[in-house]
Amino acid sequence: ATAQLAQRRAASGQGPGAGLHPLLRAITGGRWFVPHYPELLKLQDGRRIGVTDSLVLQQGPNYAVAKRLQLWRALVARRQRHRVSLNVAPATGTQSVLKNAALAAGYRGAAAFDVEVFEPETTNAMMAALWVHDLRSDIGASNPRARLDHPLDLVMDQACHGGLWATAYRPRSVLPVAAILGWLRRR
Repeated sequence: ATAQLAQRRAASGQGPGAGLHPLLRAITGGRWFVPHYPELLKLQDGRRIGVTDSLVLQQGPNYAVAKRLQLWRALVARRQRHRVSLNVAPATGTQSVLKNAALAAGYRGAAAFDVEVFEPETTNAMMAALWVHDLRSDIGASNPRARLDHPLDLVMDQACHGGLWATAYRPRSVLPVAAILGWLRRR
């Protein structure tokens, strides 16, 4: 549902300054305002999903590798019948993120693209509650006895993406615009 919503938003040109999006995309050689889900994949169970590219290059290659390894280990552990808690957290205004001026500005401008940035305390409480749920629930994706239609349902089941997965444009393609808006809001 998230991918379809993002596709509809991009196609309808919703959001602030929507009339400028095609022009800015053309001026930047197609690097800005790239539709988030240009195509949907059809799973064997009939669902149509989009694959999000939410990596932020400013976080560096080590972060990207660590996240891929985390996902891989979780999938392997669940396949080996272990209970696994792997929940997607929303964008959060932590010190490690906000010390990067470009990311801090991007976070301040994220609301223009319907992305909510959470306070660290809120994210901590929410993720702790999900962790306890994962440890105790017999019906959640974390329980290896619960059937998953697709292995990635493990991360999609309780994802708290804060709107990042539902935004009309690929996150990296609007981060510069969000940063500009964030810098303007700071003044």
